Amino acid sequence: MAVRADGGQERQVLLQKGQTARFAADTGFVITVGNAGGVDLSLNGQRVPSLGVSGQVVRDLAMPPIPGPEPSGATPPGAVPAPPGR
Repeated sequence: MAVRADGGQERQVLLQKGQTARFAADTGFVITVGNAGGVDLSLNGQRVPSLGVSGQVVRDLAMPPIPGPEPSGATPPGAVPAPPGR
């Protein structure tokens, strides 16, 4: 995995099953993982939902997430999708 804290220099770490790594930042991280299904991630002591499936590459993921527009076609949490044709 690659981790960039507070916009600084990227740090690359190769972790084997069962290994852990800790990183500190004042404002946040940007991470890239080569096996999203093989990563258990916590932020400030809170588990982060799965990043993806085994073998999936996730690039440039901001942690904590940076608020922004919802992806096209996505329904925001708690929203009810509009009926077809509207």
